[in-house]
Amino acid sequence: WYTWPLMLRPIFYWQGPDLGAAGRAYVYLLGNPLLYLLGTISMLGLIISIIWLTLKGKFFSLLRNQSTLFLIVCGFLVNFLPFIFIGRVMFLYHYESALVFSIIAIAYILEKIPSKKTRVALVITVIAFSFAVFVFFSPLTYGTLLTDNALHARMWLNSWR
Repeated sequence: WYTWPLMLRPIFYWQGPDLGAAGRAYVYLLGNPLLYLLGTISMLGLIISIIWLTLKGKFFSLLRNQSTLFLIVCGFLVNFLPFIFIGRVMFLYHYESALVFSIIAIAYILEKIPSKKTRVALVITVIAFSFAVFVFFSPLTYGTLLTDNALHARMWLNSWR
């Protein structure tokens, strides 16, 4: 469970036959590393802000005025924390429900940026980079042929092999 928020271990499903120079196909359950990282950072930021407001004695004010913030964090925790206490083998797909809330946290934080120009620029940047990272890693999701060099370029962490 502790490897999920940063996608430290994808699930390797299948490897096709070696087609020589054409390469080989692979299928992984591999999320978008950019969204996983931004989602984890965003969720940590929201959790820290709730803790900070609680320590300042503004918890009930938080519930009244920042109910969206509270809903996002509670939704994430309800979908993530129970897996900490499960002793059996679990996989990355168990994190998918909590991942939805971490992606909503990204949008929530971007929406709080006061300058409209900056906010729009950051939203476009996050969407563009997320799409580019998706396209880059999609051969691993869809089993497209990859050469050894192309596969190696997509294995950003040693734990992904």
